[in-house]
Amino acid sequence: MLIVDDTPANVKLLDAILKQSGFETIIAVDGEDALQKVADNSVDIVLLDIMMPKLNGYEVCARLRSQEATAGLPIIMITALQGLQEKVQGLEVGADDFITKPFQKVELMARVRSLLRVKSLRDRLALANKSLADRNRLLEMELTMARTVQQALLPQSPPMIPGFLFAHKYLPATVVGGDFFDILRLGEKRAGVFVADVSGHGVRAALIMAIVKTLLGELRDRADSPGKLLTEMNRRFKEILGQNAPLIFVTAVYVVIDAKDGSVTIGNAGHPPPILLRRSTGAASLVPADASPDPALGFVPGFQYGETRCPAQPDDVVLAFTDGLFEVWDESGRELGEKQLLEMVATGASEPLPRLVVNLVEQARQFAGSKFQRDDINIVAAQILA
Repeated sequence: MLIVDDTPANVKLLDAILKQSGFETIIAVDGEDALQKVADNSVDIVLLDIMMPKLNGYEVCARLRSQEATAGLPIIMITALQGLQEKVQGLEVGADDFITKPFQKVELMARVRSLLRVKSLRDRLALANKSLADRNRLLEMELTMARTVQQALLPQSPPMIPGFLFAHKYLPATVVGGDFFDILRLGEKRAGVFVADVSGHGVRAALIMAIVKTLLGELRDRADSPGKLLTEMNRRFKEILGQNAPLIFVTAVYVVIDAKDGSVTIGNAGHPPPILLRRSTGAASLVPADASPDPALGFVPGFQYGETRCPAQPDDVVLAFTDGLFEVWDESGRELGEKQLLEMVATGASEPLPRLVVNLVEQARQFAGSKFQRDDINIVAAQILA
């Protein structure tokens, strides 16, 4: 505890009172000496006289408050001045309390202990804030690593598969998203498009996404049949998580496009249906248009997934996407929705495939304004070449 006073009698009195109460004291005889003593020692509280040579108490208080290390140091000004103006000036430079000479020991110690309690709370809060900041930095590092790993699991560029042109756009809503996609080469002029949406975001979603990626790689022998692939993926997914695990589910759509025989085969596990765009007529429709999707992966153990088949022709485009593309709302609360998304796709029927994908995201952004984006956005477009 630092006593700052240029009058020996005052110093002696304060020193005696504090030591009788069990406190250790440090003495400074003027303002400059006080600043040096604070810099050289661990001080819990400062008892500061106002009228001193070199630097007065106001100047000392202002300098202590201007430095980060001492900005919260408790300061009690001890003064013989009785005027209100002097107390106002002291408060303006940062004093915590005042004691007017002559003072009573009981009053002095009550004010000292009160400020020490405040300092203890501040110290504990600062320690908690530091701990929280350290944890946040660690979390940021982990999220950055998870994002790096997640990005590595996604195709970095559209694959070159004879008979097809591909384009994609992936925008995670947070540092680590929960969407996934892949494009599979299945044979001569045959391709598979897989798009999935993991429930939630963050590190957990990234881990589940990695499981989906692994399962998709292990099930390449079933990749010709969307229904068989989703059925086996659902079984393996439940095995990995265990029967007693918290409910975690993944919506997914898998589309097999055969440019040779002109067909599109779709399996759907709780996912938004893909869109088939016929560039020849400019018509865009959901596929299938009237059927409910099968349950999401992870919901129903042992579920047998079905599949839907429809004809396709050269220049047709299949768009698979997650619900973040159309489940957006404008400032008035109106949802974009699948109907308007279909209109947007039809309007862009003549656009080059990469431009079509980029424009869909941009139109959703313009529709939602400041409310864009609350969920991951993931689009994969496949065009059958003539």
